[in-house]
Parts: sequence; C-alpha cells; structure tokens
Amino acid sequence: MEALIGLLILVGTAWVISRAIKEGRARRKSRSEARRKKRSADSSSPAKRSNQTKSPPSRQRTSNGPAFSPSSMSITAPARKALTVPKTRWIQPGETISISRHLITSGMIFVGERGSSGQFRQFDNCVIDPSLSISKSTSDKAGASMPYWPAYSEIGPDQRRAYVDWLAEGRNDPEVGIGYVFLFFYGLERRLFHDLVVEEASAFVTEVRRLLHIYGSNNSFKNYARRFIDTAEAVTGDLDRFHIEPSLDLGGYDMPLTVRLYLGRCLQRGTPLTEDEALVWVLSHPETQLRTPARRCFDELRALWRHRFSAQYPTGFNVKLPKARLRLQYRPASSSFECDLPIGNDEIPDVLALKARTTRLQDLLEACTSQLDTYSRFIGKNPASRGSLEAASSLPREIMMEAGGKRLAAIRKQLDLQFAEKAHLVMRVPRLLEALQIKVDAKAKLSAGAANQIASILDRLDVGHEPDRRHGASTPTVDGRLVLFRAIGGGGVGHDSLAFRSARTMVEIGAIAAAADGNSAPEELESVKSDLLAIPDLTSSEKERLTALAVLLLKDAPSQAPVLKRLAALPEMEKRRVTQSAISAVLADGHVSPAEVKFIEKLHKSLGYPVEHVYAALHRGTVVADELHVVAVAEPSRGLPIPAPPDEQKPAKPEISIDHARLERIRNETVAVSSLLSDIFSEDIPDEPAETPHEYQDQHQDAQVSPFAGLDEAHANLLKALVRWRRMSRKQFEACCRELKLLPDGAIETINEWGFDRFDETVLEDDGDLVVVDHLLPELQTMEDAA
Repeated sequence: MEALIGLLILVGTAWVISRAIKEGRARRKSRSEARRKKRSADSSSPAKRSNQTKSPPSRQRTSNGPAFSPSSMSITAPARKALTVPKTRWIQPGETISISRHLITSGMIFVGERGSSGQFRQFDNCVIDPSLSISKSTSDKAGASMPYWPAYSEIGPDQRRAYVDWLAEGRNDPEVGIGYVFLFFYGLERRLFHDLVVEEASAFVTEVRRLLHIYGSNNSFKNYARRFIDTAEAVTGDLDRFHIEPSLDLGGYDMPLTVRLYLGRCLQRGTPLTEDEALVWVLSHPETQLRTPARRCFDELRALWRHRFSAQYPTGFNVKLPKARLRLQYRPASSSFECDLPIGNDEIPDVLALKARTTRLQDLLEACTSQLDTYSRFIGKNPASRGSLEAASSLPREIMMEAGGKRLAAIRKQLDLQFAEKAHLVMRVPRLLEALQIKVDAKAKLSAGAANQIASILDRLDVGHEPDRRHGASTPTVDGRLVLFRAIGGGGVGHDSLAFRSARTMVEIGAIAAAADGNSAPEELESVKSDLLAIPDLTSSEKERLTALAVLLLKDAPSQAPVLKRLAALPEMEKRRVTQSAISAVLADGHVSPAEVKFIEKLHKSLGYPVEHVYAALHRGTVVADELHVVAVAEPSRGLPIPAPPDEQKPAKPEISIDHARLERIRNETVAVSSLLSDIFSEDIPDEPAETPHEYQDQHQDAQVSPFAGLDEAHANLLKALVRWRRMSRKQFEACCRELKLLPDGAIETINEWGFDRFDETVLEDDGDLVVVDHLLPELQTMEDAA
C-alpha cells in the first residue's frame, strides 16, 4: 500500500513539473510574439519614425532626486525616450516596503509593475514586480538554474522567494547564489549611470565595497564591482586632488578608469613621470604579468623599484603626449545600456595609446622581480622570518638596510664604530653567530650552510672575513675566531690566481713558524706584511685579505699538515719564497727559540731541502757584523810635527793585515751556535710499546695497501678500521692509534682534513665515541672494496 502511494505521488509530481514547463514555454512564446508585433507596428508608423529624428527632451528633476542635464553626461543607449516606467519607483535606503509579506528595510531597489504591454523594458530587469507570484514553501537559495543575465520578471517563484528573503535579511548571506547579487547590482548601475542620480554615488560605492567583501571570491562579480567603484570615483572625484598609490589591486584585464584618468592628468602636467607614477602605469597595464616574487614581496619590490628607477631615470620618465584623448565609457554588468561619462574636459590624453612606452618600464619591473627571487623563496618557506637577518641577507644590497630591520642597522653601526678604531677585528665565532642570529649545532666545525650565512650577511655589509672557505680556507671551528675587515662586497679575489694561492700559503707558513714558540711578536707580523707587499702580482684587495689573515693566524696558527700539503703543490720558485718568508718571520723579533728552529727544520725536510741549510740561514740572520766600539776617549798629545810628503811623491798603499784574534773569536762563536743547534734538534724521545685490542690487530696486519688515496698507510689503516666498526669508544680508538704510532687528536685532524679535500666535509665525528658520518659510509666502503 505504501509503495502504491509513493508511486502515485511520484507520478503526480512529474505531471505538475511537466505542466509548469509547458506553461513557461507558452508564456515565453507569447512575450516573444508580442515584442515582434510591437516592433513591426513601430517601424510601420510614420509618426513614430518622425519622432525618432527629434532631439530627446531635457531631463527634468523628479521626486526621487535631481538628474544631470545632457550637457554633463550623454547616454548612448538606444532606449532613451522613456527612462522610467510610470509605475516604477526607487526605494531609498532606510525606507520600508513589503513584498508578499516580506519586509525590506534596507532599500536601494526598484519596485514597479509592468506597463500596458505586460512587459518590462530591457533596463528594467532589476525591477521587483509585487504582482508576480512568490513561492510560500520552497526557496531556490543557490539559484543554480538562473540565466546568465537574470531578470526579476523572468525567474521562477522559488527564485523570487530566495531573492526577497536575501533582501529582507540585509543582503549578508554568503551562501546565496551570485545571480541574486547581480540582480541587486543591476539596480545600482541603473540608478547611478542610467538615471544619473550621482548625489547617491557615495552610498552606492560603500554598499558595493561591502558586497565585494562578502562575494568577492566570484571573479565575475569582483571585476564588475571594481569597475563600478572605479567609474563612480572617476566621475565624482576631484580631478585636481586625484591620486593613486601603487598596489597589487591595479592589475586586471583592463586598465582601471581611475588609473587612466590619473595618468592622463599626470601626462597633461607636462613634466616627467615620477617613480610612483611610472610604477602605477606599469602595474595597471593589461600586458603586465606579475610573478610570485612581486606579489609575495610587494613592499620590497617598491623599495627596490625606487632605487633602480632613480638610477636609470634620475630626472624622471619622459613621455611624449599621445594624440588620442581619454573617453570613459561605462558598460554595465546587465549589458542593458551603455553611456559615455564626462571627465571635466576633453583634452586628457589616453595612456593606453602609448603601449610601446611601457616596454622599458616592464623590463625594469621584471629585473627588480628577478632580484627578489631568492628572498621570495626563503620567505615562502619561512613566512615568520620576514625582517630577520637571515632573510635580509638574501635581499639586494640597495634595500637590505630598509627591509632587514633594526637589528641589521644596529650591527652596521657597531661595526662602523669599531672599524674607526682599528682596521682588523678579531672576534670569537660564538659571539659573531649570536650577533647575526645564526643557530648552529655544537659540532667541531661550522656547517657549510652556517658559513654561507655568515658570508652572505657580511658581504652585504661590505665586510670581509677570514677564514673564508670560498677563498681557499678551511671552515672555522665553532669555538674558534674570525677576523673582520673592511672590503667592498666582502673583498672577492681571483680563485685561480697562483700568486694568491702562493701568498696565502706563505702567510700560513709564516704564521706557523712565528707562533711555534707560543708567542707572536709585532715584528713577526710586520715581516709577513713586508713579504706580502713585495709580491707584484697581488691586487690591493688580495693584499688586504691576506694581511687580515696574518693578524688572525699569528693568534691562532693553522694546522700544519694541510698547509704543508698545499706548499708541496706549489712551483719550486714559490716554495723557496715561502721558506725564506718563514725564516724572516722567525728572525724578525731577534730571538730564535728551539721550537721555531724545529719547525724550520721540519719545513725543509717536507720540501726535500738539506737540513744543513737551516743552520746556515739562521746563522746568517742572527750573527751581526762587527762594529766599532768606544773603548776610551782619545786625548791628543803634543809632539814633533809630521812633515807633508813632497808633491811628486805618491802616498804609499796601506798594508793588509789579518787580525787572527778576531778570526779566532768568530770561529769560536760559530762552533758554539752549531753546538746549540745540534742540542736543540737532538730528540731523545723513547719509543713506547703500543698495545692494540686484539679485535683491531688483525685488521691492521691485513691492511697493506691504502684504499684511500691521499692518506698515508697508517692513517688509511686507521680509517679502514673505523669504516668497518663505524663506531669506536675513545679508549679503543686510542689503542689503535698507539698500535699505528699515531697521536689520537692529530689522527682525527688528518683524516678530517683529508675528508675536506675529498668530500668537502669531515669524515669523523667525536661525541665521546669516534663515529664515521653515516652518509659517507657507502662511498668509503666502495673505495675500500675497489682497493
């Protein structure tokens, strides 16, 4: 029984829908036939044809408000003879009206009835006819079946109910169909631009802005609403005070009318465009397509544009006035009428006629946008970092101080104060990291990322630093020191310059030699500087960087192994120059310690030079030539005068005599110095028996061939054991080092230096245990297997 009732209901519903569709078709056919007959009657009537040639009567002021005269605004719409339906009126804001028992208090709508023909005119699509039926039970809130250009008289009862409900509720429902919003919007367009009641323009603009805030997600409504606001402001605004700021809202398919008016007045002024006026032009041009960096970093783009525009066009952007004049024409969303709008006078030039002139501005805008690519990507990944030092370091130099925040400006001021007192600032790495707001892990060396951040920020502050891994130095340790010095752009150098590489090695060797005794004297620094100035192929920037490096290295001497390795790779002439510079540094303070002599000897051995040359060089530097000494003041005594030789007699040549006592004294001094040097270099260090845990002894005995090119056999065997075990306790590691006759800390340093040469990072990590870096294990194992 229930199934039968459901079937009857379904059949009845289908019949009702079918009947409604047929009635709708019949009504539309009847309206179409009536319009056809009316057009035929109008065209066949001589009186009506003659009326079409007459000038339309002047518009009179109605009870609904004043109207503009034809001299202030002209209408180009064809339906000009009857602007209002006799029974149609405008409901003012705040006026209450009832539509089928729905109270509408917000006004701003047209209400009226159809004329004698039973039809509304095309521009009356917004008029609410109270005589039309409204559904009492259902409401088509979404309005999905509404036509693209809706009219109140042509939508269904359910849709009229939804529209009236939306009006009665204050036009606030964000879920309502956009067709209802357009239907209301048609009425505002008609009232302002067709009926010419411009004194209400301010209220209309306010209402359209409110609707745009609610329904602006619909691109079609957003475009029409902006055009409405744009045109209303252009017509009602004060042209002499009209001003537009650059913004992202200027872009679109068409250049806004207000922008055309504003730029036209700027051209009419007869002076070059300013940076902001030129930016407004290029941003609003239909052919301008802004990329993500420009949209994401618009404030930074404006700042950079200001600098680049001023540099390229210091007197402004010159533009020749076009012949075309500006014409403002409004096309409503309903496509029911069009009108030309007056704009003060007819002599305002149209900037859209100058398309070719915007090419240079668009190229400049694209160049500024490209300069912000790196900064934009960083901000995209780290939105909260805007204004930080790390973000500022990726900005172009011109705007880094403006967009980098107060922190960057404070650092710049502090550096300026300190550089005013001294040319080189030696600073602890932790202090610099804290000042630059760079966070790092507590590892032995800085990561490549942290080192790059330091370099990026200091470069833009026109400050160089050493050690700088970009210029051949090793990455500093976290607890080490850096030296800062003034240098434009960070003081870049030629990476492939043999003179620079040789001079850098010379500074490093000289610093190691001078600091071998644990005490660096100012004379030793001056000696290194003097040797640098004597190298002819170095630029001033390179000399400044190497001088700063010498200041640092005399306080923190570098590791010997990598420096000696770089020295061995230099040409023979450069090796001798470096060796001589090291000896000069040692002798500069007038004192030669055993430790300094020992290093000079080690330097000669590493280069294959005879050790005997060390003693000769040091002896030549330390033995000072004899000079006259005052023993007693001579007192002249009277005696017989010495007769002058006759003119023809030549003076006799002085006889050469040898002071044997003096020679003996020099010989004895030489023997003493040689004895001293030989005592210094006599090493009396007994060999200690090494005990290796049995689990590592077999590995050492098996490792006869070094699988790691660049490491000697002992260090290669140690690394091989570490690769196999991956992690060693400190005690086990020290036992292996004793077996291989290596110092533990020196072995770690040697292997990590080899890792920097081979992989650009350390191989071992010391966290209490010795651990091989995980991601390097596969490659190290491959090298071991290949051997």
